[in-house]
Amino acid sequence: MQRQNFGFSLFAVFLTSACAVIIATSMLACSQPLMRGKTAVKASATQDSAKVLPPKVYYHFLAGETCMNRQDWDCAKKEFMSAQALDNSSSYLNMQLAQLHVLTGELDTAAVWAEQAIRLDQENTACRFLLGRIYAALKRPEDALQQYRAIFELDPTDEESYFTAAMLLQQQKNIDEAVATIKMLLKVNPRSAPAWFYLGALYSDMGKQGKAKKYYLKTLDIDPQYEPALVNMALQYEADGDIDQAIEILIKIIDVNPDNYRARDKLAFFYLNRGRLQDALEQYQAISRDNPQYVEEMSLKIGLILYDLERWQEAELSFAAAVEKNSRNDRAQYFYGIVLERLKRNKEARLAFAAVPPDSKFYRQARVHLGYMLDEAGEPESGRQMLQELLAGNKDDPELYYYLASLYEKDAQYLKAIEILKQGLAVKPASEELLFYLAVVYDKAQRYDESITTMQQLLILNKKNPEALNFIGYSWADRNINLDEAEKMIKRALVLKPQDAYITDSLGWVYFRQGRLPEAIEALEKAFALAPDEATITEHLGDAYLRNNEPGRARQMYEKALKLDPSKDALKKKLSGIPQ
Repeated sequence: MQRQNFGFSLFAVFLTSACAVIIATSMLACSQPLMRGKTAVKASATQDSAKVLPPKVYYHFLAGETCMNRQDWDCAKKEFMSAQALDNSSSYLNMQLAQLHVLTGELDTAAVWAEQAIRLDQENTACRFLLGRIYAALKRPEDALQQYRAIFELDPTDEESYFTAAMLLQQQKNIDEAVATIKMLLKVNPRSAPAWFYLGALYSDMGKQGKAKKYYLKTLDIDPQYEPALVNMALQYEADGDIDQAIEILIKIIDVNPDNYRARDKLAFFYLNRGRLQDALEQYQAISRDNPQYVEEMSLKIGLILYDLERWQEAELSFAAAVEKNSRNDRAQYFYGIVLERLKRNKEARLAFAAVPPDSKFYRQARVHLGYMLDEAGEPESGRQMLQELLAGNKDDPELYYYLASLYEKDAQYLKAIEILKQGLAVKPASEELLFYLAVVYDKAQRYDESITTMQQLLILNKKNPEALNFIGYSWADRNINLDEAEKMIKRALVLKPQDAYITDSLGWVYFRQGRLPEAIEALEKAFALAPDEATITEHLGDAYLRNNEPGRARQMYEKALKLDPSKDALKKKLSGIPQ
């Protein structure tokens, strides 16, 4: 279910049958004769008069009706023409022939038969209504309006004719006359909720939202549960930025009509924007439950919300339902793979990612995930090969250089990672992400000067990059050089991200290197409070405590850091040097 226009279309409100909509637009075949509202009753009376036709005429008439019911149009034409040949004075037979030619798309001929029917019966409002629709489809709006105005004279209470005429005027951009037409109806029936609503919709189309709101409220004063007015009032409140009021109206709409999936969809949209994920979830679940035709789309939306809520098992079931409904749903396949990967069901995840087609916007990310999963499964060459093939077809994509380089960097193949990152920078020299990562890989390769130079290039592009400022400052502090300059850079970074645990740790580490222990401990304790599960920060605080002659507190920090990262062999040595 793609997001549709939530507001009620004037045509959707007032053209009450599929046949009427088709006749009003393309005039293509419709399985039922064109009848509508009150004029259908009058036409039915005219149909009853067919029973008094002479026997031979009536025989062909009934045979034609039988053919119509079978949708055998040629047969129907033959029988109705035979009946009309025997009695050319029957308005009803002429009208039947008009409708039959509408159904076969022969509009010019249909108009001729309808005109003949009206000549035989000037007061046949059903036939005038049909002829008006035919003229409208033939792009003869003035002739169509003439028929509707004749109906006004014959039956001033025939609301549908007013609405149809007003819609035609609206199509012709003659909004003022459309408004006048609806006001004529309101003089006849001032309690017509549809008329007040339509009047509001016309003013809304003119951009006069204040008047539109006034008439919507008048509609609701007459009928507090008039759904189209409630819907458009909700849209009006949305346009005014009053989302709380829009939500309140949408809830009323759903109370009136729990099956209104558009109202539920819009309400869910507002809830999502407000971060009310559970409320949005309930609306989508109601749509899915009550509208089986939308199971695929709702399962996807439900899955995405459950994903954001980190309810992996439920998300997996929703994405599986979407994929089962349509295995070509690329978005569902991609997120299905993501959730399966989260659940460590890697074999199934790989199948889901592999099902994402090459023309999908999710294809690239699906292949990246597959590449990483192959690497993690002990097939690093296959993983790299997959990303290399992806990169070959997307050489202008800087992220792919990043992803491919990371697979080599992960295995300490730093020279290869550096080569790939340089290739990416040749494509996009101003990529902060690639420059940052290249500096990191240089650092891991112990090419420290190149690492700092690369990060300085990044700062030329963006002097307010806090991560780059922190990287240089921390690198100098860790190597115990340029400490005053390191302090300045880290403080600049901290202004940009004052609550960042890693930048705060860097400042504490500079103070530690400078021998400013009270300041170091204060900064490192703050960093630890911000990130108590970060091993390096915990170890740094232990170092500060140890230098401050607090071995007990130092041991406590070292033991915690070792639990967080058991691979820290240097930390084990520090612990062994502290007496129990």
